[in-house]
Amino acid sequence: GRLAILSAGVDLRGSFAKSGGTSFNTGSIGPRIALNTHIVPIQPYVEATVGLANINVAGGSPSNGTNFEYQLLGGLDFTIFPRIDWRLAEYSYGGVSAQNLHPRSLSTGIVLRLPRLLLPLP
Repeated sequence: GRLAILSAGVDLRGSFAKSGGTSFNTGSIGPRIALNTHIVPIQPYVEATVGLANINVAGGSPSNGTNFEYQLLGGLDFTIFPRIDWRLAEYSYGGVSAQNLHPRSLSTGIVLRLPRLLLPLP
């Protein structure tokens, strides 16, 4: 949805990381708010998500398993085409319940924005 220069929406995210026999996979959903000046094609944004994280440590460990996780994120998107953005930079900080794990990341990538399918805003 659009409110003046703010864009609000919902993000569905997944991440898959593996090193050796250890993997850290997440799936989450949450609200996203972006600043859209309509003058330059760069949009700063913030979002907060909640979901599940699956951790498998090589050789087995009591920390293996699926837990609740949260992420706080912020970054800059550059519009390439109407529904395709280049995520110039994104920083995320998160936490995994029942573990003393606080993953942080700095990333870049391509974003595909899906059309609004549910309740259209006036």
